[in-house]
Amino acid sequence: MFKSTFVRLIGTLFALAGIVFLISCASVTLYRPSSGGRGGYADYRIDKNTALVTFKGDRRTSLETVKIYLLYRCAEVTLMYNYDCFCMNNIEKDQKTTYHLELQYGYWVKVPVTKNTLIAEIKMFSGDTPENQKDVYNAKDIVEYLRPQIKR
Repeated sequence: MFKSTFVRLIGTLFALAGIVFLISCASVTLYRPSSGGRGGYADYRIDKNTALVTFKGDRRTSLETVKIYLLYRCAEVTLMYNYDCFCMNNIEKDQKTTYHLELQYGYWVKVPVTKNTLIAEIKMFSGDTPENQKDVYNAKDIVEYLRPQIKR
């Protein structure tokens, strides 16, 4: 009796471990600071009202998610420096595709893996939207609207 209960317990633990592994493989890059080559955000203040903001996705992160996370981080940086709105200038896209072998239906197949990185220079402003700037975002509105889409 003890042996069969123990075997079932071990089997259940292995099944749960497998499910956790599969879920972790299918998840997207979490919204977090970038470190150790993992995806995430980074920002650097260039001058009083200018910052360089980056979001780097991993192999499971779509370009669309990278865009949303970059916009969200730009809004957070704006609020962090006590500004109200920002515009994004000089947006750069870095897309790196590598290939790895994957076993599919009994055959080894070369599968492309793409990692997307977006870098934006932002100008931050206090008060009302400057008239000479186009595509200005209200930082509080962006954070409030995008917060439900951010996976931490």
